[in-house]
Amino acid sequence: MTRIFLRLPAVALVAFAVFFSSTPSQAAEPAIFPERPIRIILNGAPGGGLDILSRQLGERLQQAWGQAVITDNRPGAGGNIAFGAVAKAAPDGYTLLLTTDGISAAPSLGIKGAVNPLTDFEAVSLLALTTDVLLVRADSPIKTLADFKRTAIERAAAGKPLTAGSPGPATSSHLSGALYGLRAGIDWTHVPYKGGPPAINDLLSGQTDALWILAAPVVPHVKSGRLRAIAVTSEARNAALPDVPSVAEAGQPDATVVNWLGILAPKGTPRAVIDKLSTELNRIVLHPALRPTLIQQGFMPDGRDAAVLERQIRNNVKLWANVIEQARIRLD
Repeated sequence: MTRIFLRLPAVALVAFAVFFSSTPSQAAEPAIFPERPIRIILNGAPGGGLDILSRQLGERLQQAWGQAVITDNRPGAGGNIAFGAVAKAAPDGYTLLLTTDGISAAPSLGIKGAVNPLTDFEAVSLLALTTDVLLVRADSPIKTLADFKRTAIERAAAGKPLTAGSPGPATSSHLSGALYGLRAGIDWTHVPYKGGPPAINDLLSGQTDALWILAAPVVPHVKSGRLRAIAVTSEARNAALPDVPSVAEAGQPDATVVNWLGILAPKGTPRAVIDKLSTELNRIVLHPALRPTLIQQGFMPDGRDAAVLERQIRNNVKLWANVIEQARIRLD
C-alpha cells in the first residue's frame, strides 16, 4: 500500500491533500455565484413600494451577472407568507427576501410558527430608508396633522370614527400609524388591505378617510393633485415631497420613525455569497444612474452592509414590541 502511494504523481498528492484538508464550510461554498436565476420574494403587492424597488434592483442585477432575477409578490398575513417562504428556502443565495421594517414586528404578534428576523435570516444589505406618509383625498377638509387629530377626536365622540387604511396588518405603514396614534392619544378604525394599490384605490374612491403608506407608490398621486399628503413620519422632510411637513414639524416629534428596506437571506447562507450580494446591491442603489431616480420616488438610498441592517432590526424589534402591546395589534 505504501509503495503504491509513493508512486503517485506529485500533482495527485497535492490534490489528495487539498481535498482532505478542506473544511466543511469551505466545501459548501459555491465556486461561482450566481449560476442560475435569483428569486426576490417580497411581502407587497405589484405596484407597491417594495415592488417598485425590487424590479429596479432585478433589472440591474441581471445586467451585472447575466442571470434572470424574478420578483415574486406574496402579500398578506402581515408579511408572514413571504417571510415563511424565504425562511424555509435553501440557504444558497438564490432565494432572497426584500422587506421593510415590518418584519421586526413578527416576533411580537403572537402567531404560532412566526419567523424571527434575528434567528431565521441572514442580513444582507440595508438598501434604502423611506418614510410613511399620511394621505387624504384632495377634497378632504383635513389639511394638516392638527386637523387630522381634531377630526379623529370629534368623530370618535360622535360614534363615527375615522377610517384609515394601510397596505396590511402589522406592515410598517400600519405600525407607523399606530405609533402616531399612541403618541397623539387618538384612535381610528384601521382598514387593512392586501397591498398598497387597493388601499390607494379605496382612498381615491372615498371608501376610507385616510391612508398610512410608504411614500414611493403615492408620490405621483400627490404631485398630480389627486391626493393630499398631510405629513411624513420621519424627523426631516422627504426629498420627493418637499412641501409636506414631518410629524416632528407638525408637533409630534415623539412619533417619528424611518422605515428601512433591506435584503435578507435564509439562515445558513454562505458568507461568501452574502458578501457578494451585499457588495453588488449596495453598488446598485448608490450608482449615479439609479440614485437620483430612487430619491425622486421617495426612497433614501443607503447601501450599508449586513452588520448595520442587523443592528437596525434588533433596535426595531424592541420598538415595535412596545407599540404592538400598547396598541393591542393582533393578526386574525
